[in-house]
Amino acid sequence: PERTIGVIHHNPTLSSPGYNLFSKGKETYLLDSDGKVVHNWRSHRVVFCAYLLPNGNLLRDGSESPESSEGFDAGGAAGYVEVVDWDNQLIWSWSARPARRVLTHHDLEPLPNGGCLLLCWERRTKEEALAVGRCPELIPDGEVWDNHIIELKPDGNGGAQEVWTWKLWDHLCQDYDSNLPNYVSCPSEANARFDINRCPIGGKQGGRDRTMIGKGVASSHAPVGQTGEKDWVHINSVSYCERRDAVLLSFNVHSELILVDRQCGDIVWRWGNPVNYGGGTRLDQRLFCPHAAHFLEGGGSGSGSGSGN
Repeated sequence: PERTIGVIHHNPTLSSPGYNLFSKGKETYLLDSDGKVVHNWRSHRVVFCAYLLPNGNLLRDGSESPESSEGFDAGGAAGYVEVVDWDNQLIWSWSARPARRVLTHHDLEPLPNGGCLLLCWERRTKEEALAVGRCPELIPDGEVWDNHIIELKPDGNGGAQEVWTWKLWDHLCQDYDSNLPNYVSCPSEANARFDINRCPIGGKQGGRDRTMIGKGVASSHAPVGQTGEKDWVHINSVSYCERRDAVLLSFNVHSELILVDRQCGDIVWRWGNPVNYGGGTRLDQRLFCPHAAHFLEGGGSGSGSGSGN
């Protein structure tokens, strides 16, 4: 009979072999290619992101409730990270503190050493934003969210330690206030730093409405976001390349991928939208609101592209 629910079509010649992992609400399911539930895990919290580890353990995030996000009212908000075994028994857990100022979001990246990378927002006040050269008119929410990459390592006592942190805030530039130390006369000459006043029109919603590309006004075909809104870059994925010891980030609002050298912390490669650093026009844009950028296993040996290497 014709399938009407679950996996409605499966062509083995066009699909990768193996299993599929996905989360819905507090449940995470492991399915075979025909949609049969092989295993499932239930969390005490809503799960946004989960990864099945080679040893059968599950790495997942969690959000207790919209109120627990402490005002970080944006898609992908989480707050907790934990690893459970095949039988859903807790191995270790961690949460960002203080909750009012920082919150994990969107993605995790398992590491070969048993730890993981995660994304974390940090709320920055209007005064802090002005101190690094943000234009006052680009702070419509009265605050700006910084983005961190944090590496966690299990401590052997049911918790985890932060062993490495990278902050976008430490890699900003601007041409607005020449009295500040991060001032550059031309952002295109400082593409290893991120221009804090590069704010696409209409924020997240504006970038996701293709009718707005290249226009100076918001379209009526989608909800209008705020230019310079607090979640101004909306990083939505993190990926690690052990061979390069580098971290790949997806900047959704700015339609760009950024590669960070984990040893020195520098931004060493950018691709997708050179308009962000004055390196081209909208006709040179190659990415549009990217999501889930990841390194590919066994990629080529070239030194240019982050994806596939």
